[in-house]
Amino acid sequence: MVFISAGGGADEVEPIVKAELEQLRRIEKTVHLGEVKRIAANEIELEASSIETSMDALHIDCSASGISQRMPVPVFDGDKITLQ
Repeated sequence: MVFISAGGGADEVEPIVKAELEQLRRIEKTVHLGEVKRIAANEIELEASSIETSMDALHIDCSASGISQRMPVPVFDGDKITLQ
């Protein structure tokens, strides 16, 4: 994750980004072992490995892009406003 501010200082990051970062820091365990192939009741199968899990765990696969790639368009175009 990259944070960019106009002044370049970490203390100048927008407040909403700081709040999101605080929430992300609450995550107790992250796994960086390749693409998730399958999540089963007691195992997560990854590209070259697998890890044990349980039905009591919450699994969040963040490997896909949540934002589609679109060509930039003007925000204001006549009587039309395009939210971006």
